[in-house]
Amino acid sequence: MLGNIQPDWTAGWSNTFSYKRFVVSALLDYRKGGDIFSVSNMFGQYAGVFKESMYGREVDFDNPGVTFRGIDVNTGQPNTTTVTAEEFHHSLFQLHEPFIYDNTYLKLRELRVGYDLPTNWAARLNSRAVNVAFVGRNLLTSANVPNIDPEFSYTTGNFQGMEFAPLPNPRSIGFNVRVTP
Repeated sequence: MLGNIQPDWTAGWSNTFSYKRFVVSALLDYRKGGDIFSVSNMFGQYAGVFKESMYGREVDFDNPGVTFRGIDVNTGQPNTTTVTAEEFHHSLFQLHEPFIYDNTYLKLRELRVGYDLPTNWAARLNSRAVNVAFVGRNLLTSANVPNIDPEFSYTTGNFQGMEFAPLPNPRSIGFNVRVTP
């Protein structure tokens, strides 16, 4: 067993602040604990598409590679063999423990900044009140898991806690007009 997907606890916080005609509301979600296995990060490192796989490629083109410090078991001498970054990352492919992550995260689920128009302006629209607002959803995620949205759809059966290329929750930004008749 490499981990448990169950969080230690979860929390949410919603609040609204108003000042004169301005209204700001926010919704935060927090998840503490739980472990996940990121197949996306494992394949991404194998394929060399994530910044974590830059090790061995950050030197100029005529001096690439990785040389491990250690003892060569065949000769008993310090290791001097350099392998390409590709060989290095491919050799780590079967190791799964580096891709087990603590699934703690904080998300700014929604932010709304609104303005109540003066009542005489609302009366021109045959209404009691009009509010115009900027609304953003899924604007910010702070997580311990690199490269992916830690809030993926969990499965049942033998694949619990395994993440493999799910689409992230969409970020949306919009404008809202609320008219109260």
